[in-house]
Amino acid sequence: MPRGPVRAAEIAIDPGSWTLRVATRGDRAPWSTPSIVARTAGPDGARVALTGGEARSRLESGGGESGAVRPIRGGVVEDWDGVEALLRAAIAQTLGPAAATARALVAVPSDASETERRAWLEVLRAAGLAGGRLVPSGLAAALGAQLPISLATGSMIVVVGAGRTEAIVCSVAGTVVRRSVKVAGEAMDAQIAQWLRRNHNLLVTPPVAERIKIEVGAARPPSHFVQMRVSGRDLATGSPTVFDIHGAHVAEAVRESVERIRDVVLEVLRDTPPELCADLLGSGVFLAGGGARLRELDGVLRDATGLPILLADHPERAVLDGLVKLLGDADLLDRVTQEG
Repeated sequence: MPRGPVRAAEIAIDPGSWTLRVATRGDRAPWSTPSIVARTAGPDGARVALTGGEARSRLESGGGESGAVRPIRGGVVEDWDGVEALLRAAIAQTLGPAAATARALVAVPSDASETERRAWLEVLRAAGLAGGRLVPSGLAAALGAQLPISLATGSMIVVVGAGRTEAIVCSVAGTVVRRSVKVAGEAMDAQIAQWLRRNHNLLVTPPVAERIKIEVGAARPPSHFVQMRVSGRDLATGSPTVFDIHGAHVAEAVRESVERIRDVVLEVLRDTPPELCADLLGSGVFLAGGGARLRELDGVLRDATGLPILLADHPERAVLDGLVKLLGDADLLDRVTQEG
C-alpha cells in the first residue's frame, strides 16, 4: 500500500469493543456509537438489522436472546458482517459520498497477528472505503495523551479498554516494550455479574453489571463508602429483587482482573531498558481507555510500581485523539503506521 501524505478525506477509527469512535480531519466533532449489532431472522438466514444505539437497546431489553452481539473484541474483527455494518453507518455519518476515495487510519492492538490486521484492511474496503493504514493502539493513545513519543526518552502508557489491556513503553516514535492481555472492562463486568450470582443468587444483565462498575466500582476497597441499589432476578424464586452493592463488593469481584493488569504493568517495567526506566521516574505512567477510570486503579499501580500514575485528560478518547493528530502529520504517520 503506498505511503504518502494523508488526504483530507481520510478518517480515523478507534474500534473499541464497547464504542466505535470516528473522526475526520478538520473541526467536525468526533462521532461515536455503541459497538453493537442486532440480527433478525430472514428467509436467507439472519442478517444485521440494527446497529449502534438501537442494537444496544435491544441488548438491554432482551439479554442474550435479543440477537444483539458485539462484533469487535479487543480491537479485533470477530463478526465480519457486524463490523462491516457498523463501519457503513460510521461512513454515512462522517464521509458520505467521499468514502469511495477515502482511506482510514485504524487503531489495532500492537500484537495483532497478520491475519487480524488483514481482516481490518479487507473489511474497510468491504464497507466502501478505498483502503486503510493500521496504527498500534498503544502509540495512538500515547500521542493522544500528549506524551513526547518522538523524543529519545521513555514514555509509558497503559490502555485499559473494554476487551484488552495494553501496556507499552515507547521512544523515538516506536514501541520498545509491550504487553497485552485480554483482561479489561468486559472481564470486570462478567466478574461482577458472577459475584452477584455466586454470593447473592442474583442474576443481572451485562449492562447492569457495567453500570455497577462505573458507578461504584473500585480496584480495591475505596476510602469512601459508596453503594448503589441494583435490580435483578432471584435465581431461587424467579422473582424480581433488589440488592445494595458496595464499592468493596466490586473490588472483591474484580480483584483477579486488577491483579492481572498490575502484573502486565510490572512485566513491561521489568523488560524496559534501565535508561528508559529512569525517564519514567519523572514522567510517570499514564492511564487511558474507559477502564482507566476505575476508582483506585491508579493507587494499586502506584503502590506496585513506585511510580507516579497519571490519568490522561480524556482517557476514553486518547486513542482517537492520537489518530486525529496523525491525520495532520504525514511524517509521523509514516513512522508509526503498520502496513497491511
